[in-house]
Amino acid sequence: MHINKSENYHNNLFGFLVGFYPLAYILGNSIINILTTLITVLGFSLYRKKIFFCNNKIYTLFLLSFFIYLACTSIINNYPKLEELPNFFVNIKKSLFYFRYFLFFLVINYLCNKKLINFKFLYYFSAFLVLFLSLDILIQLTFGKDLFGNEPIPRHYTGFFGDELVAGSYLQKFSFFLLFLIFVFKPQIKKNKKIILLVLFLVLSFSAVILAGNRMPAFIYLMSAVTISLLIKKFRKGLLILILIFSSVFFTLFNFNEGTKNDFKVFYNHSKEIITVLPKIFTNSGNLGVINSNHLQTFHAAIITWENKIIGGGIRSLRTNCPEDFNRTKNPYNDRRCNWHPHNFHLEILIDMGLIGLFLFIPIFYFPIILFLKRFLFESNSISNLYVIVPFFIILSSEIFPIRTTGSFFTTSNATLIYLTLAIVLNFKTFEKKIDSNNNTY
Repeated sequence: MHINKSENYHNNLFGFLVGFYPLAYILGNSIINILTTLITVLGFSLYRKKIFFCNNKIYTLFLLSFFIYLACTSIINNYPKLEELPNFFVNIKKSLFYFRYFLFFLVINYLCNKKLINFKFLYYFSAFLVLFLSLDILIQLTFGKDLFGNEPIPRHYTGFFGDELVAGSYLQKFSFFLLFLIFVFKPQIKKNKKIILLVLFLVLSFSAVILAGNRMPAFIYLMSAVTISLLIKKFRKGLLILILIFSSVFFTLFNFNEGTKNDFKVFYNHSKEIITVLPKIFTNSGNLGVINSNHLQTFHAAIITWENKIIGGGIRSLRTNCPEDFNRTKNPYNDRRCNWHPHNFHLEILIDMGLIGLFLFIPIFYFPIILFLKRFLFESNSISNLYVIVPFFIILSSEIFPIRTTGSFFTTSNATLIYLTLAIVLNFKTFEKKIDSNNNTY
């Protein structure tokens, strides 16, 4: 298929901008916002009304209804209280400003559908930064300081992130671009070399995720790798080797690093507590006793403050509606804790947008995942053409995994990645047709 110079320029331009996200996530939310705004403005400047009349029209209307509903429930809940606290005005403003991610989604959806985005930059940039961070963490473990002189924080080896405890989360999100790089852009590498490189990358990145001390990202990384091995027929033969690699890495670090051992013991105990106690909180049955998990204390506070079951309390309802005495003397069992957000996407949608919001959320954000899974499970032809989308699928499915602890659904870092990957995964059929003889057209 012939591509003119203008299309090729736009392909590389937007590919470079999207490829800059792995670095933006290191530099912080301000850079992520600037980059997202730049992509959105450029997209609308170049393609204008075409963006509104692209494919997936019905799906886009459903997604638009999600944004409109968020603004409506936030206004309904906060407008009558504007004179009480300035936070209520901030909540309304944030619900309206959140609409920018719908515009961002429209641009990415159009670029993907018209084959105007090149993912080569994203793959190589992610691979470099993941390798660099993984090695930096191992250097920090070995010598007590990383390449930039940062010392580890108790129980956390953070590498160049310094005192920010996000290294594990970063690696969990971007490591699969490193793992799939050799299959998408280096198909000419011999099979034996691919296996060696893949094992090396797995050991490096998984070791770094564990040492980072972010337990949920380590669990999600492990589950993602196993799921992909089961999902892709070509990789199933290596599942046993994969399990052996992960087991060896985990038990080596567990037995020889005291911080890792304590971290995952606590993770196990708190996970067990959440599984057994959370149903009692939802059904309001049984004596909860003392709760040790900070996350479970937050879940409990969120459920108690969820007063309007149908439409929710509006955006950021937990931080504005949670009573102060939840954290003080009137809470002798330490069974609830106010927080900035509920630390779970589904619970946050439930208390902020109510049952209506959750019923909108589930089909909108799970539909592309189900379609992609169906393509892999029931249509076996030319699956390798879709390898380029697999890391995006992993990010999207792991971000909205229902039982994981998370940041806020409405924050810059989470929203940007969710709507970026949502648009890409939704257009997987376009990329399936987009391989040339050199496998370099992505």
